[in-house]
Amino acid sequence: MFFFPSPSPFPSRSGDWALERLGAVLIEGATNIEISDCFFTRIDGNAIYLGGYSRGVQILRNEFSLLGNNAIASWGKSVDYDGTGGQQPRRGLIYGNVAHDIGLEQKQSSFYFTAQSCENTIVGNIVYNIPRAAINFEDNFGGATLVQDNLLFNTCRESSDHSSINSWSRMPYVTMVRDGITPSAIPAYTNFTRNFIVNNYAADGGCVDWDDGSNNFIMNDNACMFGGTKSDFDGHSTQSFNNLHLYSSIYGDRCLAIMAQILPLPGFGSSYVNNTCVLVPNAQCIDLGQSSNNFPSVDEFKQRVIFGNNTIYNTLGDACAASGGVWKTFKDFQDGGWESGAPSTVISTLPSAETMIGWVKEKLEAPISRMEKAVSRFGHQSL
Repeated sequence: MFFFPSPSPFPSRSGDWALERLGAVLIEGATNIEISDCFFTRIDGNAIYLGGYSRGVQILRNEFSLLGNNAIASWGKSVDYDGTGGQQPRRGLIYGNVAHDIGLEQKQSSFYFTAQSCENTIVGNIVYNIPRAAINFEDNFGGATLVQDNLLFNTCRESSDHSSINSWSRMPYVTMVRDGITPSAIPAYTNFTRNFIVNNYAADGGCVDWDDGSNNFIMNDNACMFGGTKSDFDGHSTQSFNNLHLYSSIYGDRCLAIMAQILPLPGFGSSYVNNTCVLVPNAQCIDLGQSSNNFPSVDEFKQRVIFGNNTIYNTLGDACAASGGVWKTFKDFQDGGWESGAPSTVISTLPSAETMIGWVKEKLEAPISRMEKAVSRFGHQSL
């Protein structure tokens, strides 16, 4: 394993790819800058680059198209794993932008790429026609980022992998974001809420793809087509609740998949509660991990995964739970006591398209005051 002194071309320790510290608009060592109502097109690299120390940058109502790389790249600095110096983009607002047909040269690109950045707000954007994820977290440095009310579709068109939103958290960073006082390697929670995500083009990573070691993320009240809840390779401390998973798929027809790992350790468990999951006929419901060689005991499972009060639509009127190649019917899973709290319900009649459209509208339509609250959470006033 190789470690690179900061700064390095790799945005995160053990990250997936290198990134250039360049953009048509480059902001570093600056506060309270607004970029609004612009049209960025036919740029070979990044359109906007936020680097090192930046605070309160607002990127509002712009259009991005025909870009070689990312629309917005946010990349802070640390001293090895110590991020307490504050040399990162923080408390920025990305609101009301439209991005499409980007990533023409660099396929590992996104509308919003973030590494060693925190406490930012990404709300009310529309992203489509791109090769990989629309929003990509190379890490959950510090956390406390809000991703809300975005419309994401036609993503992962050249990879058929992960999701419209993707995350990794392979290495910890020490910050004081969690409580504002104490240096800690545990980030504050980052929240994905009220987004409309369509995982077409075989984007199989779930509604939000919590990849390698992802932790301290919350996903709630999203409407997702072709996506469920996925965590893999030692992810932990994630929460999924009140989501719509319509024709859910995670490398197969599943509502929940904890893949290629053991279950999260006690005290770092993950939850899947009060979600609505519509499956195609004869589909499995949950996959509890591929690396274990037997089905976990009830006590072990409840210490590591909170699962309950979900509504599952499957024409069989039942489903399956799997772990390490051991299968149970969902009825046996319930009767054995693996669920926490209120039991889930399996319904054998699939909802109509009109019914599901109604669910999506109900989930996503909200009074303007809620949007204003999201946008103003770090003191932003300009829309």
